[in-house]
Amino acid sequence: DAVKISVPAILYVIQNNLQYVAISNLEAAVFQVTYQLKIMTTAIFSVFLLRKELIKTQWIALVLLFIGVSMVQLSQNDTKSTVTSDVEQNPLLGLVAVLLPAAPLDLLGLL
Repeated sequence: DAVKISVPAILYVIQNNLQYVAISNLEAAVFQVTYQLKIMTTAIFSVFLLRKELIKTQWIALVLLFIGVSMVQLSQNDTKSTVTSDVEQNPLLGLVAVLLPAAPLDLLGLL
């Protein structure tokens, strides 16, 4: 039983550490908007793995979510690297730290 519990626990520890990296490298608003992509990965996994059907308005909402996050990320990438309170931020590293654990943990949440 300990092995069954330790795998998700380790994944959540990794996710929490990556969230710290992400928030250190992204502005707070950008982090919050980008973090909402977990909704999209969960919906995609539920459609393909659980054979759940989404209605037209749900698909439109997912597309709008993706467009909104993309717009925020593109506007963030235009600034390349910003300096806030003597700490240099790397938006690309922050984006990777948000997206990297999203898919495996959403998959784990569905199982």
